[in-house]
Amino acid sequence: MAELNEKYFAGSGGEEKRPENIEEILQDGEEIVWRGKPKKSAYIANSVAKMFPIALIWIIFDGFFIGMLATNGFDIPTPLIVFMSIFFVLHLAPVWIWIYRSVTAKKRHENLEYAFTDRRIIVRSGVVALDFKSVSYQDVSAVNVRYGAIDKMAKVGDIYVTSNSKATVIEDIENPRAVSKQLETLVSKVKTGVAFTEGEKVEFVKCKYCGTKNRSTDKTCSSCGAPLD
Repeated sequence: MAELNEKYFAGSGGEEKRPENIEEILQDGEEIVWRGKPKKSAYIANSVAKMFPIALIWIIFDGFFIGMLATNGFDIPTPLIVFMSIFFVLHLAPVWIWIYRSVTAKKRHENLEYAFTDRRIIVRSGVVALDFKSVSYQDVSAVNVRYGAIDKMAKVGDIYVTSNSKATVIEDIENPRAVSKQLETLVSKVKTGVAFTEGEKVEFVKCKYCGTKNRSTDKTCSSCGAPLD
């Protein structure tokens, strides 16, 4: 009977190694133009503050009913107590999410990294396992810089990149204007008709002829040239 190769099952028998660094997923000839991480203090503060008002409302609201349930516990049938306990555990989901985001903020910051190459935007993220997301400059339709209350105090900003799939947020970056300008230059080299704004949302309309997204202020489609209503 043939012996099993234990090293193979340990990961050294041809199993593909998962990338850990941005350099490991670069294509042939692809070069990194800029890379950076969120400012740690701002990122952790925003992670704690973002859902805190919602979590606080949920705690007060559910806490009131849990208090009433505990006060009158002797008058309530046991099956109903079990049902209500399960209900409140599930109903407090926003609180659990807020706690999770707050507890994992430091680890998420450690793994979070952004890079602009000469071809795309790359985002490395994750808590336990690393995840790599990339956005081709050809798919970018808008680049928008926004500042929250904590951002202004910490002198950072968020860069919102709107693409064909969904928005990618480059969070809590120092010198966001300069970084955004660098990104705008890279995007402009491969695509025209992209909206570059600061501190405001960009509205889009679809061309009824070809389906291309255009800024609501545009008169004609950037793709087919048809008039926009």
